[in-house]
Amino acid sequence: MNNADLVAEVANQTSLTKNTSMKAVDRVISVVGTSLGGEGKITLVG
Repeated sequence: MNNADLVAEVANQTSLTKNTSMKAVDRVISVVGTSLGGEGKITLVG
């Protein structure tokens, strides 16, 4: 699954537009990258 696929799936499973879904996905990826770059830890369950 690439970024465009993920955005489309988020839009399909929520009431968000593709544009809003893209912003949300981009923000999550940015936060994860920042956390991991700063020696942080991310745990995704479920």
